[in-house]
Amino acid sequence: MSATQLQEYDAFGPWILPVRTTEDVPPLFRPAGVDVARSTVAFKVPRNVARRDAVPGMDLYDHLLALEGGALTVVSRTVDPGPGFTVRRVPAGAVAGVRDTVDLLDGRLAVYDRDGGSVRIGYNGSAAATVGELVDHLTATLPSRRATAGPGVALDRGDLGREDVDLVALLGEVRGGRPGGRLLAVQHRTWLSPTGVLARVGHRLSPATLPATLVHLDDTTLEVLSRAEPVVRGRAPDRSLSRLVLPAAAVELHAVTPHRRYADVVEVGLGVGAARFVVPLVAGGDAVRALTALSGG
Repeated sequence: MSATQLQEYDAFGPWILPVRTTEDVPPLFRPAGVDVARSTVAFKVPRNVARRDAVPGMDLYDHLLALEGGALTVVSRTVDPGPGFTVRRVPAGAVAGVRDTVDLLDGRLAVYDRDGGSVRIGYNGSAAATVGELVDHLTATLPSRRATAGPGVALDRGDLGREDVDLVALLGEVRGGRPGGRLLAVQHRTWLSPTGVLARVGHRLSPATLPATLVHLDDTTLEVLSRAEPVVRGRAPDRSLSRLVLPAAAVELHAVTPHRRYADVVEVGLGVGAARFVVPLVAGGDAVRALTALSGG
């Protein structure tokens, strides 16, 4: 066992760790040749292994992510036919969108390219700020669009109600990184009525809500802020957060279709190249109008 492997074992836990030097790169991934010293952001994502089950010399990390010059490199551990790795690169001009969701400790990041492919990783939600930094740097290189005139929508901390204060806080974080942006539309949390008598009976015990949703625009990105699930069932508080970031200059409207289960809900289909994204919204609401106007509908 090498000293490097022992150091990696000593530092191992459920958290994401920054990678600044070659020594920080997991031994399994070093042959990939990622130049982390030149990267704007680089970090490693641990395996879902309890500390008590880890042993020195084990391959302890599932992914290495590095952003250099706007291009994202993702090195991922494989086990079949034997220990190894894959390398996926998304060039700066090929990013079609990024979705980052966190539900307590369950974090999920997806980066979509314009050919319709995607890179997906799971991570411990305690590292949401680190992943958010990657998202900000990755989308900062997107092409700019002509700014749309208008003051935007005002939103104070309590305007969405106590249940969605955290969503307003997320908007504040987005605005902090994109000071030239504006809020295009606000959708409040909405109770839903399913189609069909039997479905309505079942929803009395476990009601459905369409989560609050915010639409934000700056000169490079369109962001849709909401919850991890498009429709939330039950009465328990939903503490998840979802951030969908798209290149504003390239978003196209593909369809606005009625939801198959819920009345007064539509699914707004957006596209960037071959990538597709669906946003469920209240039919005829401000958020629908904002997305359809922006994307040429």
